[in-house]
Amino acid sequence: MGPAEAQTARVMQSAIWGTADKFLRGVVEEEDYGDYIIPFTVLRRLESW
Repeated sequence: MGPAEAQTARVMQSAIWGTADKFLRGVVEEEDYGDYIIPFTVLRRLESW
């Protein structure tokens, strides 16, 4: 992975976890975020494919 791909990955990662913080905070425990975010991330990637 080159520097451009690494930067893109960091930006996407930040956006995903920022969304989790915004919409799941107070509703879901932080340690359970992955149970919600990972499936939606996979669905989004499949949709974009």
